[in-house]
Amino acid sequence: MMAPNLFKIIFGLIASAFILIVVFRLSSSYMDIGEVSKGINELRGFKKIVNDVYTTGLVSEYEMGSEIKAYIPPNLVSDKGVMEIARIPLILSPAKHFIIKRGEIDVEWWKFYFVIAVPAGGIIFIPLNKTAIVLSTIRGMVEMLPATDKTKGKIYFGIGCNDSDIFISKRWGKEYFSERVLPYFFYNPEFEFNDCLVNDKQLAFIITLSEEAVEFKNKNGILVIPETNETGYILTKEKRYFYKNPLDILAILLGGERAYNHINSVFFKELKIAANFKEREMNLLQRDIEDEECKKLSDEFLDELDEIRMEESLEEAYKH
Repeated sequence: MMAPNLFKIIFGLIASAFILIVVFRLSSSYMDIGEVSKGINELRGFKKIVNDVYTTGLVSEYEMGSEIKAYIPPNLVSDKGVMEIARIPLILSPAKHFIIKRGEIDVEWWKFYFVIAVPAGGIIFIPLNKTAIVLSTIRGMVEMLPATDKTKGKIYFGIGCNDSDIFISKRWGKEYFSERVLPYFFYNPEFEFNDCLVNDKQLAFIITLSEEAVEFKNKNGILVIPETNETGYILTKEKRYFYKNPLDILAILLGGERAYNHINSVFFKELKIAANFKEREMNLLQRDIEDEECKKLSDEFLDELDEIRMEESLEEAYKH
């Protein structure tokens, strides 16, 4: 009589263990589904914020539970899923906490709008020359970044180096840094810049600037070599890139080559479309132009528009 009872006990234990395993796996699956669903909702929320910022031009802030790993146009990618965010020129750096701003490139007869999502944290500039062109280049980059006076997360700035000293403060926001800090260091004859290695892990981004190609110490950052107030070259530890405005610099800084290629592809595509519409508009306006000097200027502008519209490889032409 003992054998059947023993068999029942063993069978009961096996059945119970099996049920526990099934329940555990099901609960784990439901938890995973819940986490993925939460992650997708966060991406959906981020997408909505980006659309709102692009439409209204208002600076916004968004904090996520899981990190956005990359923006691979047109998709946002996180550990929890993928979300398409098409039709908006977007630059971002992997993070959980973003300050989001709409910026613009104004070519006088047309404006290119884009959205930049910057992680809260520090940005340090290491200028190796105290020249007007270097100062202008720094200010151009700072101007494109969001002001964070009214946001929880802060983007703050620093400058160096003096020997090994770096000057940075969480109180140095965009406006204060550009209008007060930069002039103090650039116009102070007792202060000299030199390169130094930045070890502070809280500094998210490091930008070295020099009027010539030099060996720079912070290889986790970039070297900017300005040729004019708007154009020049960017050096990373892998490659050299041409830039035509501060947006190109920020694209490399925040999103690397993929962001740089994406923003330029969209920019030149929209520039061609804008040139086409502007050319039609100018042709209509020319009918009423009687002043010879004005007509001459109009013809020159039309030639430029036609060159933009017809250029097969506009990006390459711009570089040359």
